[in-house]
Amino acid sequence: MIRVQFKNLIKQKRNLILTAVLFIALPVLVIAVYQTTPKPPKASNLPLGSVRINPEQIIADLKGKTVYLSALAYDTGGSPISSGISYQWGISTTDSIGLFVPNGTTNLASFTPSATVRGRGDIWVKAFGPSGQTATKSIPVYVGIAPTVIPFTPTPVANSKPVIWTAQIPAGIIGMSNYSSMIFAFDADTNDTLQMTITGLHKGLTYGNCNSYMTAGKKQKIIQCFITGSPTESGIKNVTVSVSDFKNAQITKVLPLNIINVLTVNSP
Repeated sequence: MIRVQFKNLIKQKRNLILTAVLFIALPVLVIAVYQTTPKPPKASNLPLGSVRINPEQIIADLKGKTVYLSALAYDTGGSPISSGISYQWGISTTDSIGLFVPNGTTNLASFTPSATVRGRGDIWVKAFGPSGQTATKSIPVYVGIAPTVIPFTPTPVANSKPVIWTAQIPAGIIGMSNYSSMIFAFDADTNDTLQMTITGLHKGLTYGNCNSYMTAGKKQKIIQCFITGSPTESGIKNVTVSVSDFKNAQITKVLPLNIINVLTVNSP
């Protein structure tokens, strides 16, 4: 009998401890759940910025099916506005290309193409915001005709002139058999075909071995030509270097070349 009473006391004590723990932990759990529950986003207070129409254009055949349109306003931040907006619809056309029916001041309307009249028009909608702001949008309507296609005319890109980089031509000695110097030019238009001509050289000298290539980064077109030979006349001559890109862009540069007569310099 005493043992049974003792066991009941222990069991009651455990229940009291469990109940006390629940009373202590429950408010903490409630606070944690309340703090972690995300709050719904607040409605945007930005003003009316624009309005759009769906579909963005109407292309219909004669006796075509009715097309249903809807409009939706957006605030200046690009978010849709679902309430507080009224709409005014209309159609602009010189022909009776169909029956346009707006649904009061809502964002809905319909258009039924004509059975006999072909033509073009514009359906427009004007949205009114709660603070007096307005926004307007229109879409083209084609009935029994093909849409007007505006041909695309690319903006011409200005052609860059070549640039002769070489600033001077190394001097030579009359009679030397291995004279060699290089003329260097480049063009910013990498698709251009460059050609270089060199005139006014001393007798015995010629130009050639021209090589055209692009830089490692493919940002410039390069051309280089060599002046080689054995000069047989001395003195300073103005060598004319011309570079063209076959697009009516040409650059010319005059560079002096001095061929020295060693015998004349060393004579008494």
